[in-house]
Amino acid sequence: MGGRQPPMPTGAAAADYLAELLRGPERAGEVVAVRSRAALAAIDTGGGARLIAITSAANATRTANTLLLTEVAPPEPGSRVQVGAGTLSVDGRRHRILRYWPSGTAPQPVDPDAPQQLAQLTSTAVRGLSTETVFPLLTALATGSRLVEAARSLVGRGPGSTPAGDDVLAGVALALRMTDRPGLLGQLRGAITPDLHDRTTALSADLLRAALAGHASPEVRSLLLTLRPGASHEHRRRATQAVLGLGSTSGADLLLGLTGALIAAAPAAAHAARDIGPRPDPTSMHPRQTGRMATR
Repeated sequence: MGGRQPPMPTGAAAADYLAELLRGPERAGEVVAVRSRAALAAIDTGGGARLIAITSAANATRTANTLLLTEVAPPEPGSRVQVGAGTLSVDGRRHRILRYWPSGTAPQPVDPDAPQQLAQLTSTAVRGLSTETVFPLLTALATGSRLVEAARSLVGRGPGSTPAGDDVLAGVALALRMTDRPGLLGQLRGAITPDLHDRTTALSADLLRAALAGHASPEVRSLLLTLRPGASHEHRRRATQAVLGLGSTSGADLLLGLTGALIAAAPAAAHAARDIGPRPDPTSMHPRQTGRMATR
């Protein structure tokens, strides 16, 4: 009689942001933290660690680095993890990746009324950073000057596992990709990438890298699709509310960056096309945040 057979693999699903890592050569890692609904595992890629969020909760937030188990609870801190060849192994138990859900975004046309509608829909949202703090970045996007300084000032700024400043930058990155502005996106990436390893949390750094590559949660991705011409205001409103529900203020901060960058793009495009007067201040579209900084 043969020896004990290894357990059969169970199923799992993942965001396609993780597809290259999960389909590639086998790499080892370890669960470094456990949040309320997910375990965070750091995977050694040889060029730095990649963080994946492992969860089995049906109602868990699926970020761009999420891997969803279908049968078992998330692993405990210190659990050994291995990914590659289409599987995730946790303490020797294999989970085959059966499907990937789309997390990537692409350039698309934007309804000219959408940025103003987003500003109105988020006017009463509680944010982790005041709009005044973000003014320099939004102004830099409209004028094309001092972008590096303004972007770097937001890395890791604000409380939380994903600091509010990082959420704002993620929204800006997605807007620049959606409006097909590779020059500004490249400047943003070059400005903030060197600071991600020591000025913010590992989780936030990984999610910000995902946003720079055009990847986002299903809620954010769905909202971006409603910004196309022809989408109904009601669909846009519902998608905005779903994003506002992400984290304590993460969704609101991401929307601040997204909306501000979209508004900054509109006058720039009109100025170039019509050779009209000075571009309006994009930040004037955002109601000022009053009171103490919100907790996340």
